[in-house]
Amino acid sequence: MSAGARSTAAAAAVGAAAGLWLAAVLPGRAAPLRAPAAPVIEVVGFTPAEVELGGQRSVTVRGMLVNRGPGPAHAIHVSLTARRTPGGEIVGTGGGVSWLDALDEGESGPFSVGVRFCCLPDIGAYDLTTSAAAAPAPRYRDLAVDGLHEQTVDGEGRIYGHLRNTGAAYLNASATDVYAGFWQGEDLVELQTARLPVFYTPDAPTGQSHPPGVAYPWAIAFPDVPFDRYQVWTFAAPFPTGVFPVPLAAEAVTAHRDVEGIVVRGELRSCGAVAVALVVIVVEARDGDGRLLEFGRAVLSLDDALDPGERQRFAVTWPGVRTAVDPSRVTAAAYAIDTQTVRPPAVPCPAAWPLGYLPWASQAGHGPGAAAPPPPEGRPFPSIPSALNARN
Repeated sequence: MSAGARSTAAAAAVGAAAGLWLAAVLPGRAAPLRAPAAPVIEVVGFTPAEVELGGQRSVTVRGMLVNRGPGPAHAIHVSLTARRTPGGEIVGTGGGVSWLDALDEGESGPFSVGVRFCCLPDIGAYDLTTSAAAAPAPRYRDLAVDGLHEQTVDGEGRIYGHLRNTGAAYLNASATDVYAGFWQGEDLVELQTARLPVFYTPDAPTGQSHPPGVAYPWAIAFPDVPFDRYQVWTFAAPFPTGVFPVPLAAEAVTAHRDVEGIVVRGELRSCGAVAVALVVIVVEARDGDGRLLEFGRAVLSLDDALDPGERQRFAVTWPGVRTAVDPSRVTAAAYAIDTQTVRPPAVPCPAAWPLGYLPWASQAGHGPGAAAPPPPEGRPFPSIPSALNARN
């Protein structure tokens, strides 16, 4: 189902001429500031569906928003009033948000909102209203999806790829997300969030970093509903001003299988300005064609903090890895949770990678010194026909 929805926006403003007159008549008093106009967020289509969670049936509405401006928007909320008939009895209300934390002017993105009411045939009208605040600046858009492909794992279809930071800012990986919307015809039938090898620290202002040039692996499982194509969105936020990750390197990395999985060993080296106590090890494996097969992460709480210039050995077990993963094709990268106030010359520290290629190298690069991959073409990402979905 597609439908328009009512969007409301209000702004207060004082004329520039009046402000100048007041400043002239009353010396020492600042001229009134013009309040920024709230961007108008429009619902451009939606699809209701009946869902069951914990034995309770309810209705979820998924759809698309577009920012009509002026300027970028954040704090985007969607309110739903479900009625039996247009303008008639209210059977339920609910609230939701844009899946993208911010939308630039002219940009579109998905939303979802739920209402505790059963059942779908009893709802004859969906009144959707939106609200948003003016964002202080456009959102970070220097992101690229590399190596997008599908594979079947244990009978389940999945989308795999890498999210590469193509800009100059250090990103807070805890605020990095990849989303997929699954479409059947004109209906948005499901929204999914990617699995990323990120250690979340909700009480801290930053988590592990997503440095310039680095690509994080991600995966999204196919939904349990029929679909014929999917669309990918990305979101990321930079570190706070003046805060930077402590640069580390994972060197002399080896990997072998044992009864519990794949054991990855190596040596941590710090080239940062402060000691490091908490480290995230990201491991991943590719096939012979350079495509991502699988990935994981381990969190190391160091008994002895790693001081600048020091080295420490590490060993982590990657459990339950499927047999298709060849240990000789496993790589590892190290990210500090600790931060410093000095911008590092590079993250990771320059390191030798004996297993053949950097874990963030794209399919076009298979070794130290390989040519950088070409820049991505086009944005936002178009919808992509699914080759693996057997439920079409």
